[in-house]
Amino acid sequence: MAAPWLPPPHHLPFLLHAAIELFAGLKFTLTPLAQIPARSASPDIALVIRSYGVLLLTTAAMSLHLGFRPVYDDTSALFSLAMVAYHMSPIYRAFTRLRYGIGMDGPQGRVLGGPTLHLAVHGACLASLVAGWMGS
Repeated sequence: MAAPWLPPPHHLPFLLHAAIELFAGLKFTLTPLAQIPARSASPDIALVIRSYGVLLLTTAAMSLHLGFRPVYDDTSALFSLAMVAYHMSPIYRAFTRLRYGIGMDGPQGRVLGGPTLHLAVHGACLASLVAGWMGS
């Protein structure tokens, strides 16, 4: 029997997403130019990366809310599918970086753990969101 303080299993993917994206969102928001090579750095790029960081923080906040709600309803299911669509992009990016060796040099090649960790973490998030949606 599950501990009474644990959320239902189909809520856990939301909490996983929140945990993962909270750190990335903070890093992109607070230090946007640390994510790209110095030669590409510009104020315009920093604004875009910072906006992406805030978007990640927003999805983390929504995930926390859905993760602790007592029900899994149509809103939860739609948000799960939206997050599945989101996680496909970093999976594709990580796979492409690994397959073609893109952006692997310097400190940016290891930002937030590098592409191997990104592939594993976002793959786990995607799989858990699909499983939670299917099990709802």
